[in-house]
This record gives sequence, structure tokens and C-alpha cells, in this order.
Amino acid sequence: MKIKLFILAFLFFSLRTFGAGSEENNNLITISNEVSNGIQKTSLKKGDLLAIVAINNTTEDTASTIISSIETAITKSNYVKLISRMHISEAIKEIELGYSGYIDDDSAARVGHFLGVTHIMVGSIINNILTLQILEVETLHIVYSEQFNVSFLNESTKSRGFRF
Repeated sequence: MKIKLFILAFLFFSLRTFGAGSEENNNLITISNEVSNGIQKTSLKKGDLLAIVAINNTTEDTASTIISSIETAITKSNYVKLISRMHISEAIKEIELGYSGYIDDDSAARVGHFLGVTHIMVGSIINNILTLQILEVETLHIVYSEQFNVSFLNESTKSRGFRF
């Protein structure tokens, strides 16, 4: 009897845990696809270079998860070319922006110039709202801005600051 209760409790816990993860994953995929489709309605032209520079006010895991999902959707759309995060991290270190832990539009533009991209994507999470913006590197004009509710993300992963 105790074994059956343990197995039932384990199965219930497993289903809740893994079910929430797949819902979170589906929500991220939906957001990423919306971003990818939105890019095609901006001043970015097919083949332009884009760097996803930072998502502020979140943890490394959450930023990495969001950025990876967006990168996947953009890459699948085959509309713009993305700069790898490794090159972005190197550029940030090279121009000595890594010490602050926060990247504003001006410092993101410097990273964009350094990388030779035409546009940069920046974002932040405040009160469960993910705000993403794409800026022209030369002018810092916002060519895309969208907000998404990310309350589905694990609360423990949204509390600390991180950037790439």
C-alpha cells in the first residue's frame, strides 16, 4: 500500500513538473516565432546582420533560455543572419562593458559597431513583462518593440541581473 502511494505521489509530482516545463517551452516558442515574424516587418532587409546583445533584469539561465529560443526561430526563418553569442561576449569584454552587468542602448550600439552588425536586439524583464527592442546601430532608432507576458517562467530564474 505504501509503495502504491509513493508511486502515485511520484507520478503526480513528475507530471506536474514536466508538464509545466513543456507549457513554458511552448510559450517561449510562441514568443520567439512572433519575434521572428515581427522582424520581417521592420527596416531589416533579408540577409542583414543582427546581434542579440542583452536581456537585462533576469538570471543567466532565463536570459540564455529566451535568447536561445529567439535565435532558433530567427535562424529557421532564414531572413536575417545572427552573430553568435560567443562573439558578442568577446566584443563586450573587448570594449570593457562586462564590468557593469547591465548594457544600455549606447553600450549595446558600441557592441554592434564593433561586431559590424546593422541592428541589435536588447531586452529586459520587469514585473513579468519581457520587453524586446531592435535598434538600428547607426541611429539607435527603435525599429521593433514588443512586450510579452512571461509570468509562466519559473520565479526563481527571473530575479538576478544578467547580460551576454
